[in-house]
Amino acid sequence: MTQVLGVVLAGGRGRRLGGGEPKAWARLAGRTLLERAVGTLGPLCDRLVVAAPPGLELPPSPAARVDDLPDSEGPLSGLVAALGSRPFGSAIVLGVDFPLMRPVMLDYLLRRLATEGAAAVVPAPGGVWQPLAAVYDPRAVPALAGRLAAGERSVTAAVRTLAPLVVADGDLEGIEGGLENFFNVNTPRDLAEAEFRLRSRATPEPARSERAR
Repeated sequence: MTQVLGVVLAGGRGRRLGGGEPKAWARLAGRTLLERAVGTLGPLCDRLVVAAPPGLELPPSPAARVDDLPDSEGPLSGLVAALGSRPFGSAIVLGVDFPLMRPVMLDYLLRRLATEGAAAVVPAPGGVWQPLAAVYDPRAVPALAGRLAAGERSVTAAVRTLAPLVVADGDLEGIEGGLENFFNVNTPRDLAEAEFRLRSRATPEPARSERAR
């Protein structure tokens, strides 16, 4: 059985979210964004790591911390550091700013990786690649590390060189939650919208009356 590594990318200082705290500390329906990401990955993974810039304080977590690589900044640095920190058979990567992600979507991507033979499977909701909510084969690690060493800082540009399997709306919409899984939180307004969606998801539909039946 192949080992599945779960990688949480904790994000940065969260300046656009306000509040003066790193993005991982932002709370949504009573839980930090880091706690939510770890909880989403947990059932699917054998081991979990969380990548963050050196010195960035994070909420308590059962995931082992991995510092972003020195002399580089941004999500590509964290991605390369985390994927290179442990041996794995496949890896699921999730940024903390995807709080509406369901495990079933990540499991779907993981199964596509196993059957398609690609170095990565990247969802592209609305045509926009989401390499921080994607799955990776070990072959991706040296390729991404090479792009980072060559001066690349765009994680999307680096992942494109892997010739990944790109999953479009037609397939994504058939999985529970559909495109909502990729709702991205960057601002206070986004956070409020995510809270509304979570509460709506948890609210049971009212029972129909006998007359309505």
